Order: sequence, then structure tokens, then C-alpha cells
Amino acid sequence: EEWVRKRRAWHRNPSGPIRQGRRGGEWLLIYEQQLDNGGNVILINDITALKLAEMQLRESEERFRDYSEIGSDLFWETDAKHRFTAVTGRYVDIIGIPSDTFIGKTREDLGIGVNEEGIPWHLTDPVKQRRPVRNVVLPTIKPDGEMTWNIVNAKPIFDSDGEFQGY
Repeated sequence: EEWVRKRRAWHRNPSGPIRQGRRGGEWLLIYEQQLDNGGNVILINDITALKLAEMQLRESEERFRDYSEIGSDLFWETDAKHRFTAVTGRYVDIIGIPSDTFIGKTREDLGIGVNEEGIPWHLTDPVKQRRPVRNVVLPTIKPDGEMTWNIVNAKPIFDSDGEFQGY
């Protein structure tokens, strides 16, 4: 009864599409538009495949997040200006810096931005050339003063137009 009441109210004053799940796992996207003559036009699209893909993507993202949180490696992502956009929670254990303080900052901002030769991360040849990075050693001084050495591997990300998006 509640659904019928809400549906009738929406029918009198449509305000955008409705996603409706049905028995058997089907999903519909319903558009309704009032016409000038008082009638309504209703379009119904079967979006079951889209909902299934959304669910599979969400499950895949959760699985990847679980792997990255329990793995021994540290996972991170940066934007085109080398600012962190994502890091795994393990950074606080290894680097000594809470992972939420990384977001929006560069390695240089955080004191982890030079390689063994003292060259800033963003000036190393692979990064300048936006190529994959393999086995680059970056020293890091933890907030307690302890020096750690980390081997970094990175893959550049490009959009569909070939524009560099980050690592």
C-alpha cells in the first residue's frame, strides 16, 4: 500500500527517474513525463545488466581494498602533479605517518621524496618521462627520526586521450 501511495504521488508530479528492483533480480529504470494535454509518457528500461555490473564492480573494489590492506606491500596512487590521492592504511606502520595526512601532498612534502642519490622523486628520469618505475630506492625519515629505505615500483596512468593522470 505504501508503494502504491508513493507511486501515485510520483505519477501526479514526476521528479526524475525511479530505479525499481523486481522479484527475480530484475531492475527497471522508469522515466515519466507529464504532457501538456494532461497525459503522461512512461519509458521503462531494463537495467538489470547495469545493476549486475555495478554490483560486480563494487565487489571487485572491496576485494582489491582487502588485498591492499592485508598485503605486506604498501599501495598508493598519485595525481598528475604527484600528490597522493590514495594510500593503504599500512603506511602508518611502515613510514610512521598516518595515511590520511598523505592525501593532497607530494612525497617531497612528506619527506619521502628523494632516491638514494638524493635526487627528488619528481626529477628522476622515469617519472619525468612518465614511464614505469622499477625498484627505485627511496629513503624516508620517520617522525621519530628513524631512517627507512623503501623500494618503489609504479605504473603511470593515462586517460583515453593519452593525458598523464598520475601513478
